[in-house]
Amino acid sequence: MGSLLWMLLEFLMVLTPEWVYHTGAPMLSSLTFADVDGDSVEELIATTYGTGANPYNEGIIYVIELDGSDAPGWPVLLYSGPIPSTPVITDFDGDGEREIFVGSWYGAHMFRDDGTYEFGWPLNYGAYYSPSAGDVDNDGLPEAIYPASNGRIYAFNGDGTILPWFPITVPHDYPGTPALGDIDGDGKLEIICGINRGPVVPGRFELYAWNPENASPVPGFPVYLCGIIKSSPAIADLDGDGDLEIIVDAYDTTNYDSLYVIEGDGEVAPGWPRAAPGSRLSSPAIGDLYPDVEGLEIAVGGGGTVSPPLNAELFIFSASGELLNTIDLPAGSGVNSSPVIADIDGDDSLEILVKIQDEVCAYNPGGSPVEGFPYTLSDSSHSGTTSPAPAVGDPDGDGYLEMAFASCFGEIHYFETDLPYDPDLAPWPMYKHDMRNTSRYGAPPSPSVEEGFSYPDVGISVRPNPFRESVFFSVKSDDPLDLFIYNSAGILVYRKLTVEGAFSWKGHDMKGRELPGGIYLVVLRSRNFEKTIALVKD
Repeated sequence: MGSLLWMLLEFLMVLTPEWVYHTGAPMLSSLTFADVDGDSVEELIATTYGTGANPYNEGIIYVIELDGSDAPGWPVLLYSGPIPSTPVITDFDGDGEREIFVGSWYGAHMFRDDGTYEFGWPLNYGAYYSPSAGDVDNDGLPEAIYPASNGRIYAFNGDGTILPWFPITVPHDYPGTPALGDIDGDGKLEIICGINRGPVVPGRFELYAWNPENASPVPGFPVYLCGIIKSSPAIADLDGDGDLEIIVDAYDTTNYDSLYVIEGDGEVAPGWPRAAPGSRLSSPAIGDLYPDVEGLEIAVGGGGTVSPPLNAELFIFSASGELLNTIDLPAGSGVNSSPVIADIDGDDSLEILVKIQDEVCAYNPGGSPVEGFPYTLSDSSHSGTTSPAPAVGDPDGDGYLEMAFASCFGEIHYFETDLPYDPDLAPWPMYKHDMRNTSRYGAPPSPSVEEGFSYPDVGISVRPNPFRESVFFSVKSDDPLDLFIYNSAGILVYRKLTVEGAFSWKGHDMKGRELPGGIYLVVLRSRNFEKTIALVKD
C-alpha cells in the first residue's frame, strides 16, 4: 500500500507528458484511442483542419503510435475541406480489420489501416458533425450513420452503398451528430438525432428517433424541445429500470439552456428538464459518480460560451433531476467540450476530466480538484465552436492509465502513469463514449473477428468461430474471469461470472431461449485483463 501511495504522490506532484505532437493545424474534433492496425496495441486518432495559409481548404487524419511517431501510411491529407468531426473506427466490412470513417466539409471518407481508401470511397457528401457506427440493419456488420450537411442522414455500408430507406431528410436545416441505442426495447438499434442549426429563437425544435429498417419515426417522436440541439445526445439506463433514456441539451435566446431526459416512448422523464446554463456545446457524460445515490449521474459543462457570459461551471445531476453539485471552473473559461469520466488518480472512485479554454481540469464529484490539475494546454485564448475532449484508457495493455489531451491549435499531449487502470472505472473514457461514437453508456467495445481464438498467457481458448450449435470455452487464469456476451445492438444476452475450466455456450440467452444467428460480442474480463471479440453464430 505504501509503494502505491508513493507512486500516486509522485504522479500528482508533476503531470508531465511522455511526448507532445505538434500538428500545426486547428483542431475542433476529439481524440480517440483504438487499435487500428490489429497489433493489440491501440493508436491515438485525431483529425484537424489544414496547415496551409487557408486551413479551410484541407483536412488531415492522424494515426499516432504510442511512442509519438506516425503510424505507417499516416497522416493522410484531404483536399475536400477541413475535418471538424470526430471519426469512428470499427470493422465495417467484416474482414477482421478496422476502418476509419470520417466526414470533411465536402466529402465522406473511409480508410484502411494503412491510410489507403476502401473500395467505393470517397463520396461527395460533406458534413460538419460527427458520425456514429452500429449495426442498424441487423446483418451482422456495422454501418456508418452520417449527418450530412445537405440536411439528410445517410447509412452507409462499408463499400459506400446506401441502405434502403435512406437518406432520411431532416427538417429545419442540419442534423446534429447522432447517437445509437435500443430505446424502445425491440432488440434493434434506433438512430437518435437533433436539429443542430436554425434561428436561435423561442420555438419548437425536434429531437428525432428513427427505426432504421424503414426510416419510420419511433412512436412518440419527434419530441419538441425548447430550442436547437448543438451537442450530441447521450443514451443510458439512468434509473436502472432496464430501459434506455436519452439525455440532451437544448437552448434558445430566452432561457440559455435546458437539459432534458427523454424516455423511449418520447415522454419527458419526471423531474426534467433542468436548467444548465451555457451547456449547449458540452455533450453529456454518464457515470455512477455518487454510488450512494440511486441511478447514474449526468455530468455536463456550462457557462462562458454564451452572451452575456456566465461563470464557467460543471453540473452534476442525478437520474431524477436533482442538481447534486455545481463545480466552479477557472474564471473566463467556458466549457465547449464533452466531459470524460474515469478513475484517474487510483483511488477506485470516479473523477471528471473536462477541457476548458487553455486548460484541462479534473475534479472529484464533491468538487475538490484532482492534484496536478488544472493542466495548462495553451489555446492562445481561442474560443472556437468546440474543443477536443480528452481521452483516457490503457492503450498499450499494461494495466496502467494513459491519457491524451489536445489544444484547439492541434498540440497533442500524451501521458503515461503508474496508476492502475480498470475499465469498469472508466464509464465514459472519451467523447461520445467509444470509438464508434455511439454516445451509449455501457456500449461494448468494438470487436475484431477471428476463426477461434486463444490467449495462452491467461489460459483462454474459444472454438469454433463461427459456430452452429455450441461454442466451447477453456479458461485457466490466476485471476477470476467474468464472461459477458452482447448482441449486435449492444444488449447483454448472456453472462457467466467467475468462469474457469471447460464449458460451452449453446447460443441461448439467460432464460434459455435460443438466439438468432448473427454477430455476438464476447467480453472476457478480470481485474488485469480484458478482451472483446466477435463470435459468429450461423
